[in-house]
Amino acid sequence: MTTANEFSMEPHPIVCALNADDPPVTYSVSWRVKPGSQAAYAQVLEGMVHAAMAFPGHLGATVYAPQSTAEPVFHIIVRFDSFTHLKAWTNSEERSRWLRKAEQYQAAPPALKVLTGLEAWFSAPNQAAVLCRHHD
Repeated sequence: MTTANEFSMEPHPIVCALNADDPPVTYSVSWRVKPGSQAAYAQVLEGMVHAAMAFPGHLGATVYAPQSTAEPVFHIIVRFDSFTHLKAWTNSEERSRWLRKAEQYQAAPPALKVLTGLEAWFSAPNQAAVLCRHHD
């Protein structure tokens, strides 16, 4: 049985269907930044990733840096052990503070996905990973 749960992704709400047993979840964001602001955004993003690591249930994060300066898009993949723990992070004041810092570099609204099944294993962009990866 699945139930729909909604949580705020400021400014975009996402509705995610999940199993009653609260399975592991992967959260994917594609964030287009203003040309020339990749380095500054990467510093803010690194701080945000490290802040997320301190939250319960965080299983790891991978950041894919832009391959082109003409199309500067960062792809961020974050894993949590449950939707409940992901929701705690996404609704946290800590995350909101980091998002406010990052917005100055935003060229377009981020594209967001929440994946709870095997689709998470097959949707990563074809790019080299950078910044940090965390495993407990």
